[in-house]
Parts: sequence; C-alpha cells; structure tokens
Amino acid sequence: MGRGFVLTLNYERFLTNHFGLGGGIMAIGTSDGVVGIMPLYASFLTGNTHSLYLSAGGAFLGGGGSVQDYESTWVMQGSVGYQFQSEGGFFARPLFTFNQATAGSGGGFLIWPGITIGGSF
Repeated sequence: MGRGFVLTLNYERFLTNHFGLGGGIMAIGTSDGVVGIMPLYASFLTGNTHSLYLSAGGAFLGGGGSVQDYESTWVMQGSVGYQFQSEGGFFARPLFTFNQATAGSGGGFLIWPGITIGGSF
C-alpha cells in the first residue's frame, strides 16, 4: 500500500539533493471495470543517508470502474516518512500517505501506510 493504494510503479527525479518530482501508475480491477491510478507529487528530503521524507501532490483515479465510490476524480495526498539511502544506490522509504478526496467526489479522508523500495542512479 502507499501512494497508489496497492502496488505502484514510480519514477522520482531529484532536481537537487533535496527536492524531487515524481509520478507513478497502477491499475486495479473492480467489479465495474479497470481503474487506473496516477499519482503525481513533489518531494523533499532533509538529509542524505538517513532523512525525513516529505511529499505533497495528488493521484488521479480514472477508468471504467470506481474505487471506494471514487470515480474519475483527484485525491490530494501528503506523505511523511523516513528514507535510508545507501552509498550503492539502494533506498528504502517507509511512509504514511494522507489521502483527501476532493469535495466534488464526496470528500473522505484515509491514511495509508506504505513502503517504497528501489534504486537510484
């Protein structure tokens, strides 16, 4: 679980050592069809090897179905977590993502725990 709700393929580009932009994509099958979820976000790291991780952005839900009664809408997101970055490029980032559905979709607030594991190059 995390920014894309279940399993998301993400790409995050750090423009400086501390500020980055990212996006991802995932698809999930529902009883009504397939829903695509696309998170877009800006992120900030406070340090290098061990760091506080903060991000803000939104996730667009669209497609032929609905997820928890949300259909073709934006969910605003903020994340807070910890990032470990090894010198070899491996990183692990446990985090909590705060999700707030837009008013046009009926609102609603969820907190999702998640973990990002990857490599930097």
